[in-house]
Amino acid sequence: MVCGGRILGGARFADEPVRHKALDLIGDLALAGRPILARFVANCPTHALTHAFPTGLMRHPQG
Repeated sequence: MVCGGRILGGARFADEPVRHKALDLIGDLALAGRPILARFVANCPTHALTHAFPTGLMRHPQG
């Protein structure tokens, strides 16, 4: 958890926040339930944003 720009409990890696965001994105994309052949570029992704993408895909599975 980040509080006031600091990671509570300490970080194990210098890039731990980036790793966390990448894993969040991968997990949310896995919710689509189908392979996604694409390149993703995320600038300051949030849980809401990364969850909205596969949710939209599931609403319109044929494109």
